[in-house]
Amino acid sequence: MSLATYAALPGALSCQAKMLLGTPCHRPRAPLTSQEIAQAVATVEALRFVGLQEHWQRSVCLWHARFGAPLARIELLNSRRGTTSAPTTAPGLKGVEEEESGASDPQHGALADVEAIPAEEPRARRQLAERRPEHHGLESAERHPEHRGLESVERRPEHRGLESAGDVVDEADEAVYSAAKRRFWRDVEAHSEAVGSCMRAIAERTGGDDTSAMVTPLHGKHCLRDASGSQRMWCYRY
Repeated sequence: MSLATYAALPGALSCQAKMLLGTPCHRPRAPLTSQEIAQAVATVEALRFVGLQEHWQRSVCLWHARFGAPLARIELLNSRRGTTSAPTTAPGLKGVEEEESGASDPQHGALADVEAIPAEEPRARRQLAERRPEHHGLESAERHPEHRGLESVERRPEHRGLESAGDVVDEADEAVYSAAKRRFWRDVEAHSEAVGSCMRAIAERTGGDDTSAMVTPLHGKHCLRDASGSQRMWCYRY
């Protein structure tokens, strides 16, 4: 499914904000109000943990810095590799020694400049092409219970204008993402010593290899020894 196809689906926009408000991601509804967007942003601050996918290794290190337990290599592997990729603008493992803390990294140092931090993946900004043929025929959606009501998609306020080309900004999810970035880098700075140590350990143990490019099997088993010191092992399958 193309990005344009996805963005034109009923309820696709503002997915993250809606879930923070307790609404299913793809449930069609009127655009979120400014008050609802503010509530979603406030919820980001109330979450126990916030990580950024485009800074996966640092997010894993932050998790362990906050909640303890040793880092397992499996946490760094890419188990859901896609078929496309985007250029990386953020430093990778080979430059990890320069990233030992948010305060020492000129790119990420000042929290006031958090909006300028580049991401590896595009933000929720959709370039919509001419409406594709696969959108025609929504009138037959009643044959699928989960798609009832799609035939009136053009009448929904949040979908007006999707039929033609244009640059649509997902205002609600942009606000949520900005709040998540602020929260993430603030937490990284608060735990800079532990996060920096973790990132250096990753670089040393992997020899500078990019673990994000490694692919773990979709099925396997991971075991941990009981913390009490007994010989008991706890295993889970994935």
